[in-house]
Amino acid sequence: MSRLQKYFNLIADKIAVDAQLASTSYHRPDIGFNREKFLELFLHKHLPKRLSAYLGGQIIGLGDIESGQIDIIVANDISIRFEENARNFITAESVAAAITVKSFLDKAGIVDCLSNLASIPQFSPQVLTFKALRSNAFDTFISKHPSLFIFAYDGVQYETCLDHIADFYNSNPNIPLNRYPLNIIVNKKYMIKFVRQPGKTIDGDNVPGSSFYPSILQASTVGWPFIHMIDDITSYVSWLPYMDTEMHHYFNLSYLARNEAICEVRQANNSGAAE
Repeated sequence: MSRLQKYFNLIADKIAVDAQLASTSYHRPDIGFNREKFLELFLHKHLPKRLSAYLGGQIIGLGDIESGQIDIIVANDISIRFEENARNFITAESVAAAITVKSFLDKAGIVDCLSNLASIPQFSPQVLTFKALRSNAFDTFISKHPSLFIFAYDGVQYETCLDHIADFYNSNPNIPLNRYPLNIIVNKKYMIKFVRQPGKTIDGDNVPGSSFYPSILQASTVGWPFIHMIDDITSYVSWLPYMDTEMHHYFNLSYLARNEAICEVRQANNSGAAE
């Protein structure tokens, strides 16, 4: 076994033990918080320095669009931060990855996770541009970013999970493909990967495009999902030197609505005075 294989396999073991330790808490919300914290610490110790993981919060888009609650958000280092509260909110164009975390992934958990990830606002081309790159860079970028994941410490069998995923997307056909999770991971059991383009597995199996493909984890491969997670999120960093962000659009729109309301009140008052 190679050094990296052994390293990430032990990461999977460590996180499993940490989750068991968290379960000794008498306060149920503390159990969930601790399990989110373990994954956030893993990301903190392994992601490039230009990316930071935050526990919990909402992702906001231009025009006061807000996501559901996201357990872990990874943001870049060129972001404006809003950190006065324990639970942050982060602008969509600053987000490199979003992860939902469950202690046990069942049907209700799958629906909750997929719904929250689908609620993440799309990036605005007014805010985020790639002026130094070719004209279709924005479309190429948003097709793959942010990286979205579901991570669970335990869950239903992968066949059942696949059925629940299919039911959800059949009932919600308008969700864009860039809001599908790249990987659904149940620690030390299986990983279900969203395959965008048709291809073949290392075993020669054909995999159709826009489909979910399961991989059953063996004792020697339990760390493989963590490699996938780090690698997928890290791919974002290569875009950072070419990014231009104009965050003033958020501020202008926020105060524009207030100023319009003030103007309407003044006009109404002036009209009343004239009468």
